[in-house]
Amino acid sequence: GSTNDLLDHPQGIYVNPNGSSIYVADMWNSRIQLWNQNARQGITVAGSQAGIAGNDSQHLNYPNDVTIDEETQVVYVIDTSNNRVQRWRPSALQGDTIVGGNGKLTAKYSRSFALV
Repeated sequence: GSTNDLLDHPQGIYVNPNGSSIYVADMWNSRIQLWNQNARQGITVAGSQAGIAGNDSQHLNYPNDVTIDEETQVVYVIDTSNNRVQRWRPSALQGDTIVGGNGKLTAKYSRSFALV
């Protein structure tokens, strides 16, 4: 389903170091959901709350992995069907592409990083 209490084909996850929250790549809903400990609903932190796929900066299209920078709380998403990596800053309504676009890494973001 696409409501905040459901997931549709969850893929990659990220669990914060103290185990109090989990981020889920909700693939078929094209969003990243944050589930805090004991929560009954997730919170959309990247992509469409309604579960709508797209290719603009406000949408994701079948994301399959997620990681979080614990220091900055920035969300990094493997946006599979858009062939890009998206960065979503805390409370952002849209992400920005840091890897992708013709399959090339831009010079601005040339330092390497791993989504692990």
